[in-house]
Amino acid sequence: MTEASKQTSDSMSHVASSLDGPGQAPVSLLASKADLRRWVQERISTSMTPASVAGGRSARLQELQARIERLLSMHPGLWLGYRAKSNEVQLPSLATTAVQMAFPRVAGDRLEFWQGGRKFELSKFGVEEPDLSDASWSQVDLAKVVGVLVPGVAFDLLGQRLGRGGGYYDRFLRELLSMRWSGSRPLMVGIGWAEQLIEQVPTEEHDVILDGVLTDRPTIWRFATTSPAGAGRELSGKKGEQ
Repeated sequence: MTEASKQTSDSMSHVASSLDGPGQAPVSLLASKADLRRWVQERISTSMTPASVAGGRSARLQELQARIERLLSMHPGLWLGYRAKSNEVQLPSLATTAVQMAFPRVAGDRLEFWQGGRKFELSKFGVEEPDLSDASWSQVDLAKVVGVLVPGVAFDLLGQRLGRGGGYYDRFLRELLSMRWSGSRPLMVGIGWAEQLIEQVPTEEHDVILDGVLTDRPTIWRFATTSPAGAGRELSGKKGEQ
C-alpha cells in the first residue's frame, strides 16, 4: 500500500513541515476502520527509518514529552495515563508530587484506573497494566480526576479519535462524561505522533469528542463541541480558554 499524499489544512497553512498539518487518508479507507488503522500504522512505520529512530524520533519524543509535562504542570492533580504499546508515545516520567498518574486495567468490558503501585503485568491485549498482586495499587476516585491522556490510532481536526477497536476508551469516556461534576469536568487530551493526525476519522453517534490532541508537531488543539477552535494554538493557562 502506498502512502497517500499529505495535504495541509487552510487553518494550518502557516506551518512549514508537512507533518505539522493533518494527513489526508484515501477516501476509500474511510468506510473501514480496520483499513484506516493499517494505513495510519504504515504511515508511522514509514517515518521510523533507522536514521529517525537513532536521532529524529528521539528528539521528537523529547519534544512531545516536554509538551505533556507543560500541560500537566498547568493542571496539577490526578491524571489518567496509559502504558505505551509499540509505536505509541511513551509518557514522561514525572519528577513532581504535584501530578499523580493512574493507569488503566481491563475489568470485563470496562477500564478501571489504579494509582500508587510500581508493578505491571502484560495483559492479553499486549498492554502493560497494574499488577494487583502489588498491594500498593489503589483504585482511583474518578471524582478527583483532573484530566485523561488518551492514546489512539488516529485523531482528526474535530477532536475525534480512532481507537484500537475494543471500545474500552469510548465506553470509559462516556461514563466519565455522564458523572455529575461540582466544577469543571476532566480534560480529555489525545496523545499521538504527528503522523496520527488526519483530516477525518470515521465516527459513530456515541463516540466522544476530545478537548484536544497533543502531538510532537502541532502544539495543542482545543475544540468546541463540533468544530476546532484555535487550531495549532498553544494551550493557555486557564482551563477551558480558547
